[in-house]
This record gives sequence, structure tokens and C-alpha cells, in this order.
Amino acid sequence: MKCLLSLLIAAVFIASCKPSVTENRQGQDANSNCKYSRNEKSPMGMPIRVVEDEKFISLAFTDTTAQKRYTSDDLLKGYLSCVRVDSVLGIYFDFKIYSAEAYEKYGMIKKGDKIVFTLASGSSIAVPFSVTFSGNTNLSAEYSEYTTFGRLQNEDAEAMKASEIQAVKIYWSKKEEDYKVVNPKIFINQIPCVE
Repeated sequence: MKCLLSLLIAAVFIASCKPSVTENRQGQDANSNCKYSRNEKSPMGMPIRVVEDEKFISLAFTDTTAQKRYTSDDLLKGYLSCVRVDSVLGIYFDFKIYSAEAYEKYGMIKKGDKIVFTLASGSSIAVPFSVTFSGNTNLSAEYSEYTTFGRLQNEDAEAMKASEIQAVKIYWSKKEEDYKVVNPKIFINQIPCVE
């Protein structure tokens, strides 16, 4: 059952990368501050909601010489968007690493590796990545992009929408690393939009 739900979420994410012909694909919910990249029903009648992605973490360059080669102020920027397909909650992640050597330093995102959110309430929530992705490197722009998603348990979602994020750690295949939180209320704002 878990495999079926993961495949369903993966199919939604892949489909969301392509423009949809549904009229209300993008826009803002008239009754809230929620902004969606998708807000529709599948051909099978299942509700699909994907919140517009927002930056939530960053990592500054430690090498000033390397920073001068890139237009970005940060070595790594992380974006996420909460999603719901039928009754399943998930998080879509997009990480951009401004380095031509991203794979050598970080490796890949492996299925089962995780991202850990430490909340201001003191609790920590680990969200395992559901797919393996080795990164997509743009050699001319010298950055790599990693995309993946994770399923969010209902009890974790309740805790995350009740407390700000204090710290984030990602377990990559070659290293684990802590990141500066730039949007501590991202789940407080996004999770109610997909419930």
C-alpha cells in the first residue's frame, strides 16, 4: 500500500512539471492566502493540491574566491512545497547547489535518506526521501539541482504546523549538513493549504 501511494505521489510530481490544461491550475484560493501551482481534480476525481514552492533553507559560501564565480550569494538554496493527493500528504523538495563539483561533495539523494526538521517546540521530525536522485548538473551555469519528495505522516504534519522550524539537517549520500532556516513558518503557512 505504501509503495502504491509513493508511486501515486511521484506520478503527480512528474505531471506537475508539465503545464496542465486545467483552467484553475495556478492561482490563489479565494478564501485564504494559499497560492497553488496545482489545485484540481485528477481524471479519477482525486483532489490534487500543490502549494507554490518557497525558499526555506540556505547555506552561505565559505570560500570567498568560489563565491565570486557565481551570481548567487549562497552555495545551496532549498525550496519546498507541500502537496496533497487524495488523503496523502507529502513535501516536494528542490535543492540548488551553486558548484560544478556538487556530486563530488554531496553525492546524491538516496531513497531512505532523510531531512530532519528541528522545531521550536523541541521536537525533531525526520522525513525520509522517497526516491533516489543523482542530481541534474547544468555545466554552463555551474550548478546542480536535486529534486525529490517525501511522504508526511499526519501526526508529523500536526506538529509542524503548530511550531516554527528552528534547524534543518539533510543526510546526503556523501555527507550530512546543517542549514540556516530562512522561512521558519513555512509549514505553518503551507500545511493548512493542503489539508
